[in-house]
Amino acid sequence: MKRLSILIPHYNTPHLLSTLLQSIPDDPEVEVLVCDDLSTKRQEEYESLKDKFPRVSFYSNTTGDKGAGAARNLLMDHATGDFILYADSDDFYEVDFLNKLRPYYDQDIDLVFFKSRSVYLNTEIEGHRADTYNKLIENFLEKNDQVSEDRCRFEIPVVWAKLIRRSIIIDHDLKFELIFGSEDVMFSLHLGINAKKVIADRNAIYVVTRNQDSLSNIKSRGTYDTQFEVLLQRSAFLRENLSKERFSSIRFPSFYFILTGLKRHYPLKDVLHNMKRMRQNGLRILPKGFYKPSVILRNLKTRIDERKSVQALERKK
Repeated sequence: MKRLSILIPHYNTPHLLSTLLQSIPDDPEVEVLVCDDLSTKRQEEYESLKDKFPRVSFYSNTTGDKGAGAARNLLMDHATGDFILYADSDDFYEVDFLNKLRPYYDQDIDLVFFKSRSVYLNTEIEGHRADTYNKLIENFLEKNDQVSEDRCRFEIPVVWAKLIRRSIIIDHDLKFELIFGSEDVMFSLHLGINAKKVIADRNAIYVVTRNQDSLSNIKSRGTYDTQFEVLLQRSAFLRENLSKERFSSIRFPSFYFILTGLKRHYPLKDVLHNMKRMRQNGLRILPKGFYKPSVILRNLKTRIDERKSVQALERKK
């Protein structure tokens, strides 16, 4: 009987996937499933992993739809564990992470939020990619009220570092969207709505990486537009499923989309049009509490820490 299934979509990075698989101990209670999303590079290297990790079940995305969402949906059809962990193939797990999970196997819990670390790829330089989510988890641990719980349920859109009871996914037919970028957002929202017992754990079990070659964080306009539509979809879904009071406590990254559009020099009329659509959908442009001194100082510290990491990374080149 398997207690845990770890599901991993993969595309073109077998050298990184190998690091991830090495970070998962061989455990009779754990099954590891990988789905290759029709990789076009390093295919021989990927095939060699099947001999290197015989305990891992390897699948190919034969669904006709590409993307991490399609790969994860396929893997769920093969998972048998009581609980699910999702991982991205360029990340890895902390040492001894399984011992942090075991206490929850026999508890009546649907969803556990764990902390994560972030580093730049092949370095120990902090990446800060998980900082916002870790702060939400710390707040939940400290306050343990409806608002702090809701903010974890509905403001952490990524699926890594979440221990999820498999029956919740099956019983509610939860699926990842077949889009590129933000494919896990609506999955996470549906999970947040349907999970009954939810808790947080202060342990970090996962290390999410940032790529040294993408310091400018340049993404395509198509990805930006897709993510913006998901933002509106996210708002509409929560407005429909939460009380007015609970909805008002949720913070959306509206300001990020305005700032990013300006930084990337998108046409001003497009940015203004997006602001109009936000207002029409009841979204604040600036998050609640944005002007609080404590919030301003925290955001400033985050920007300073990120800049220090970038400078340290540039010195290594």
